[in-house]
Amino acid sequence: MIDSCMVCGGTSMRYWDTHKGIDVFICESCGHGVSDMPPGLSDEAGEIYDGEYYTAMSYDRKWRFRVGRAARWIRYMMELRRPPGHSLDIGCSLGYYMAAARRLGWTPHGTDISQHALQVSRERGMDVFFSTHPDEFPEDLPPLDIVTAAQVVEHFPDPIDYLKALKGRMAPGGLIYIQIPNFMKLIRQGPQTPYVGPPEHVHFFTLDTAHAVLEKSGWELVRPPVVRPSTIRWRLWMWIPELLYEMPREIFREPYTRNGKLSNMHLFARAV
Repeated sequence: MIDSCMVCGGTSMRYWDTHKGIDVFICESCGHGVSDMPPGLSDEAGEIYDGEYYTAMSYDRKWRFRVGRAARWIRYMMELRRPPGHSLDIGCSLGYYMAAARRLGWTPHGTDISQHALQVSRERGMDVFFSTHPDEFPEDLPPLDIVTAAQVVEHFPDPIDYLKALKGRMAPGGLIYIQIPNFMKLIRQGPQTPYVGPPEHVHFFTLDTAHAVLEKSGWELVRPPVVRPSTIRWRLWMWIPELLYEMPREIFREPYTRNGKLSNMHLFARAV
């Protein structure tokens, strides 16, 4: 049983669901969700992401799409900080964000807990390393100008501790982009809807609790940019879906996130 909330310190935790034999609780005060993970189970998470996992998820067949999508979010960051500089992708998978960062003028690095992902990334010429915490980063890793962490913070046993330690590896004013599942949508749908829960996901964030975790970790929130010419290539065929679909979602992202219409949240923060 979870005794208190990591985010607000509240002690009233209500049971929400049991997923793969692990209970999930919600803080009555702030709405943050957390899995009651057995001790040591999260340390074995790397074994989940083997070659069979990546094959089943068709990651290689979606390479161009994933690199293009990663490039769009890095272009958003480049409205606030320009290359040259060093980037790090946390949970780097098969190297999509690193490939996009290199294409856009950054010196990319990556870290993951999957030995399969690290091996594939190395074969693609990427500088990658295994780590579960910033304290395990290589000593010679340069100060980081931008960090991307897509669909990864929800896996950390202690996101506040991780993000605090990460801030110490940043260059002054360095930026982080976090993409994270929206718990508000899952709450609205109910636990009977299929979802990714424990043991893969330890924490379940609402927009408010995600903001609170970043602030408690010492990061300064930055308002995500909306779709602009600087984030889109010049070809007209790339403008059309952005303007018709992405721009309205960007403009209304926060209310759509709060009422559970969007599956993911996108947050930007600066190391101060």
